[in-house]
Amino acid sequence: MLGGAAVMDETLKQKLVDACIRGVHASQLRLFYGGRELSSDGTPGGFVVTGLGELETALENISSADSQRIAAWMSNGKSDEHGIGSAVDLLNDAPLTLSHVLPVTSLVRYLKSHSPSDDPAGPLSVANLHQAVLEVDRDATLVQSLFRLYVDLGIPVSLEELGVADDAAGLDKIAAALSQQVCACPYDTSAEAWRLAFEKVKNWGEQFRGVFTAETYAAELMALPEIGECEDAIKAMPAQSICILGHSFTQSMHWSTHASFTDITASIFAQWNPAIRVAHVSGNHLSSTGAVQDRLEQVLAHQPDRTLVVVVVREDEHIEALEEIIRRLRAAGSEVNVFDSIVFGFGSEQSAWAPEVSKRARQAGAGVVAVKEMLAAHPQRDDFEALDVVHMTPVYHKVMAIEWTRFLCGMRSEER
Repeated sequence: MLGGAAVMDETLKQKLVDACIRGVHASQLRLFYGGRELSSDGTPGGFVVTGLGELETALENISSADSQRIAAWMSNGKSDEHGIGSAVDLLNDAPLTLSHVLPVTSLVRYLKSHSPSDDPAGPLSVANLHQAVLEVDRDATLVQSLFRLYVDLGIPVSLEELGVADDAAGLDKIAAALSQQVCACPYDTSAEAWRLAFEKVKNWGEQFRGVFTAETYAAELMALPEIGECEDAIKAMPAQSICILGHSFTQSMHWSTHASFTDITASIFAQWNPAIRVAHVSGNHLSSTGAVQDRLEQVLAHQPDRTLVVVVVREDEHIEALEEIIRRLRAAGSEVNVFDSIVFGFGSEQSAWAPEVSKRARQAGAGVVAVKEMLAAHPQRDDFEALDVVHMTPVYHKVMAIEWTRFLCGMRSEER
């Protein structure tokens, strides 16, 4: 958070958030409707809304701007050498009225009537984040920029900061109510979609605010006997480069957890043995074929001594690509490991391929770290799955971080 946030002009702060709301709305209109006819409130029908591209560019200029520059403008509204005020005015003056039945306006109404906070920008900023999150294709881009911007400026990003209950029962109730109030949209606004959006904003908000991070999870695990007994072994490990080639399960920016298991382990190493360098090369839903095409050269450039490969393998060509990855890494001098399965639902498509993947990976020269049976039998198994029933919660990632840490420092073995 910027130290100057306390002296920022409250009117300018609200103008900034209003502009971001209008910018996201314009961006979504352009994305889904293009040049088709729209009414002035952003619902289908009426006349063609022009200039959406210009408004989207203005939003990008704001969301990607240096927070210090925005803070300088918000302190007095006069210093606008970087064009922040001009972008804000362009968005707020655009002839685009937001209907009262849009998701963002509906949530603003709810928050204003249920929040004890006296921050006028708070309901707007929190609603703006949910507005952006409901349209899921830019979770990794625009959404992340807005979180960084608001947190840096000391603007609320969570229901908790507004004093609104964010427990599961409370979020279920809000989601059900909003799903009945909003107009039809080109993205899902069902109660389930709202509930997932609430979970994403809650988790990202906690991560960006530093409430829960890879470092806080690492500290939690380092206090456990299972990891505490690894301290001497980790400190004795020689300097080395470890690379993670993986899909979203290895990404800390993913919404379902505040930190991936690989980042938690990296944080443990950073504190007990900084000579161990950990690099992540990842991609959302990254398959082995996609890894060969777009990521493998990046991994090789790190010259890893050890590489963990966590990629999607669901068909024959995926197995062949996985074998290529292993062979090329082995030829470059890297030890390679895969897990026998990182999902515990044995009926899933990914799990069905697990035995063949383990067999072929071993034949190609990789070590196979056994976690499948442990995950299936774990007493907290019911708490592993995230709301989308695809990704995993912090509970799962902490369990996996224990196994991965213990394996790397020699406290547990691979499957034989």
